[in-house]
Amino acid sequence: MVKAFFQRAAPILLLLSAPVILLGLYGLASVLREGEKPQSEVPGERLAVLPKVPATPPPGDGSPLPPRPAGEMVHVKEPFLYKGYWDDSVTVRLLAKYGLDRGNLFELLLVTLPRKVQVQPFFIDRYEVTNAQYHAFLAAAGSDPQYAHPDDKPGNDRRSKYAADPRFQRPDQPVVGIDWFDAYAYARWAGKRLPAEDEWELAARSEDGRVYPWGNEFSDLKYLQAVPPLDGPLEVTKLAADRVGAPLGMAGNVSEWIDSRPRADGKVVFRGGAWRTAPGDVYGLTFLQLLADREVCDNDLGFRCARDRRSNQEPPPEGMVAIAGGAVTLGGEDTPLLELLRLERPKVNNLVEVFLDDKPEQVPMKPFRIDRFEVTNAQYRVFLEHVRAQGDDRVRHPDQPADKDHTPSLWTNAKYNAGEQPVVGVDWFDAYAYARWAGKRLPTADEWELAARGATKRLYPWGDRFDETLCNCFEGPAPTPTPVQAFPGDESPLGVRGLAGNVSEWTADPWPNEGPDIMMIRGGAFDIHCRGYGVVYARSLRAPRTHRENDLGFRCAADP
Repeated sequence: MVKAFFQRAAPILLLLSAPVILLGLYGLASVLREGEKPQSEVPGERLAVLPKVPATPPPGDGSPLPPRPAGEMVHVKEPFLYKGYWDDSVTVRLLAKYGLDRGNLFELLLVTLPRKVQVQPFFIDRYEVTNAQYHAFLAAAGSDPQYAHPDDKPGNDRRSKYAADPRFQRPDQPVVGIDWFDAYAYARWAGKRLPAEDEWELAARSEDGRVYPWGNEFSDLKYLQAVPPLDGPLEVTKLAADRVGAPLGMAGNVSEWIDSRPRADGKVVFRGGAWRTAPGDVYGLTFLQLLADREVCDNDLGFRCARDRRSNQEPPPEGMVAIAGGAVTLGGEDTPLLELLRLERPKVNNLVEVFLDDKPEQVPMKPFRIDRFEVTNAQYRVFLEHVRAQGDDRVRHPDQPADKDHTPSLWTNAKYNAGEQPVVGVDWFDAYAYARWAGKRLPTADEWELAARGATKRLYPWGDRFDETLCNCFEGPAPTPTPVQAFPGDESPLGVRGLAGNVSEWTADPWPNEGPDIMMIRGGAFDIHCRGYGVVYARSLRAPRTHRENDLGFRCAADP
């Protein structure tokens, strides 16, 4: 599993492994949004050598420091957090199940968008074309050029490439080892044609849009996945019907050539799983598009034929079934999470880790309080004056470096130090010390997520669809952190604001299995793509505790 680090490069996030970062990037500023120089290259600013601001002496009359700014807090009493993703579509379940192990799975499952189409009534073969049927064609017209496709090679030998292998030559087995041109010629000789892609899919899934020919849950028995001693396709007479009146063997047995135009790379689409393709719950999907050159001959690739139907009352010819057609929805599934995955695929390489690693779970929660807004520069200034005057012995973390200075790395940068802007350029030890000084603590990752989504399963604080006008994000116009009370649309059902954008936030939790120094960071920010990283449960961002960043701040939590 790729372990991503909190380095950003806009518009595309660069997710680097933690070991590399620990060796080379401790405490350095990462690349800013597109078109902006790294901070270390801004004239007059050298973050690595930024001098400490001289300590402010305590008031001469001995008067106490100003009171600690408590900040507006929200009481959270929801008994459960609906943690992680709660999309129960078959596609999302398969992506979460196989996505890390199969590099092309995202392309297979996400490339086909849902579409509404009008399909004219047609007939389709009840079974795949068998060896017996194909041998009759070879004997009668196998070499006849009148049935050949214009792109076919002259004198193409139409015999199966497995004609000498008894495993594939039983009369009622589907014919295999023939290419697209062979299938085309057979269909013309039989007075039929290859089915169009929409026709094949409609026949496989029916008008009710099921994702497998038999329904929406996978069945090993119905798929006929290859298991010993099975070493070839079943005879079509042994296939079981998936539903009344449906063609048989469309999810498994053999994949099938269809009437598909070549793409720019010369490949055409074929459909359906086969006796030796696995995993069956992926390759048995009715909407899956598979690609091959038209000259490919394989032992699990055959075909069936189709024919126009002149009216809904016309009875089907022998060996065919009638498909009514009409206005139908075909293609892949469509949910807010799938829309997000399709949009983010070009930007983020580890989509499984970012969006699908945090399994859906109903987690019991204890009541807590959390800051309504991110901690501001004005609030942090009071804390900073305190530690300059009195030290931080009572609020420092035991692991804090001995020479620790709590001055933010951007404290004198006018772009980031306005009073109502969230404080940035603070590391985890700074955030921890501030929270202790304020009589609070950092929120856990689960508390942060509950504050962001409430007792709902939404993707963003405001709902399931991204809107760049609702939060301070890279997709929007703001080039810097904005005042914490800006963007009222970026507010959760509990009234907590700024969770999807503005600045990302430290949490109290270390990243699982990476030791105590790599901490979870939650939320999007002004300079990253919040369509993806503003998702309330996304757990892709992490950093060492000493890391400081121009888009990384925090808010506090507390027990009731």
